[in-house]
Amino acid sequence: MNRRVAKWVAGALFAFGMGLLAWGYWAARRVPPFYAAAAAVPSDSHREAGERLLENAAALASNVQKTGQWQAIFTTGQLNGWLATRLEETFPGLLPDYLADPRVTVGPDGVMLGCRYLKGNVETVVSLKAELYVNEPNVLKVRLSHARAGAFPLPLGNILQGVTRAAAEAKVQLSWLQAGGDPVAVIRLHPSDDKAFYRLEKLELGDNEVFVAGYTVPRDSGPSEPETSPDRPLAAAPSTKEKRQR
Repeated sequence: MNRRVAKWVAGALFAFGMGLLAWGYWAARRVPPFYAAAAAVPSDSHREAGERLLENAAALASNVQKTGQWQAIFTTGQLNGWLATRLEETFPGLLPDYLADPRVTVGPDGVMLGCRYLKGNVETVVSLKAELYVNEPNVLKVRLSHARAGAFPLPLGNILQGVTRAAAEAKVQLSWLQAGGDPVAVIRLHPSDDKAFYRLEKLELGDNEVFVAGYTVPRDSGPSEPETSPDRPLAAAPSTKEKRQR
């Protein structure tokens, strides 16, 4: 009887262990739905969408050079089109060799970013949630959370180091705060030249779109670049949004 019990226990433990390994394999290789949907888009569609993003970006750059208000909308499809067809050309070597095919999806509560991870025998999709908002002129805040490798939680340490390194190489003024235990990147923009100041006033996320708006003032009109308060513990993003014009 004891031998039968021992065999039963051993068999149950073996079955449990195999089930756990199978679940771990599935969890590590789980592809987020948004990433699977973006990966299924035909390459021709990516090229067309990427070109539309460049056209919108060029129009925005032109409008920013003029005195007055400016605004633009970029869609999830356009962002993924540019990532698929122009990222490597525009910023060669930006991603390490073990990361490939970055894709995003935009929603009212944030941007989900995903990327294939290929290193050694490990193949999975890493993903991350980013909440973006502007609650003072020319200060973009990005709250990072929900980092995953497949379905497994992923430490943010290496990601934060990579962001900090990239910002330093690009000479972007970056500092870090915390909100509810999540890291928040604070990016201070100082866009100006000899003729004008350029102020980013709004950044709003909607269903599959990013809306940005601001205005340009001549340098000789009097106002200087907006003063920003020193870094301080960050509260949640603003809960109200001004109605935007299209």
